[in-house]
Amino acid sequence: VAAATPAGVPPQEGDDAAADDAGGATGGRKKETAAERRDAARALMDAWRMVARDVAVTAAGGRRELREVGLLDETADLAARLPDGAMVGFLARLDAADRLIDANVNPELTLDTLLLAWPHAAPRAAERKST
Repeated sequence: VAAATPAGVPPQEGDDAAADDAGGATGGRKKETAAERRDAARALMDAWRMVARDVAVTAAGGRRELREVGLLDETADLAARLPDGAMVGFLARLDAADRLIDANVNPELTLDTLLLAWPHAAPRAAERKST
């Protein structure tokens, strides 16, 4: 049971009354449910999947099959600078992450590991000279 605050004294951070008045620890926002957090993670992973797929397709020479044709130049540049099969490996990680999220693994930690696993492109020749 939280102690009552005297009249005219605002509740202090950490008081139960302060959390109630301020809308809780989320600053007035409703805390997301586990299902909402999983859905948000899947939405981000779907965006990564689309980009990774287009880069992998470009690397394999299938430019006509791109979903985002307007990004062909950027996709081709990235595909040319990545190690062979890098995006295919990342797509496999995305599939594994989907299964982990289905198994109730923390979606934020899953996204963190995916972010760290995103394939890194070799710098362009001009970038190497300037460093």
